[in-house]
Amino acid sequence: VAFAYYSWLDSRRPQSPAASEQKYKMPAETSAKKPALDAKKHYDRGRVFYEKGHLRDAKRLYGEALKIDPGYVDALNNLAVIYMHEKNFSAAQRNLEKAIRLKPADVDPYYNLACVFAIKGEISKSLSHLKKAVSMDRSVRQWAQKDADLNNVRGAPEFKDIIR
Repeated sequence: VAFAYYSWLDSRRPQSPAASEQKYKMPAETSAKKPALDAKKHYDRGRVFYEKGHLRDAKRLYGEALKIDPGYVDALNNLAVIYMHEKNFSAAQRNLEKAIRLKPADVDPYYNLACVFAIKGEISKSLSHLKKAVSMDRSVRQWAQKDADLNNVRGAPEFKDIIR
């Protein structure tokens, strides 16, 4: 194992007050990270259940992750996808809109919101969110061409313009 040598690691030198203060701040920072790690653990387990088709278990675990960290955008997004499976489009929309407010640079909630609006028959809203998602990540065009959730908008001329 190789360590970079930093003077503050030299036990022969007296510690400055700043180094001593830093030493005592670290446990608080570590404990602040613990809830995030717990939320991630629930989220990761939820993904495993989702991938196996166990949506009820995945939903429960995403919910647990959100109890620990209500701003966990990936859990909000994935829970919204489960709500879509359950045809609970209002809950899906709420989760996705919250995810967008919390992390506007994340493409997945925009794309999934485009799907929600398409399923609900709100074509212009769907296309608007799809256009935003494509502007953020061009690979979304391939998703959109195959996704059955977008069947209601696929015939619109704007759809063809967006995925070109």
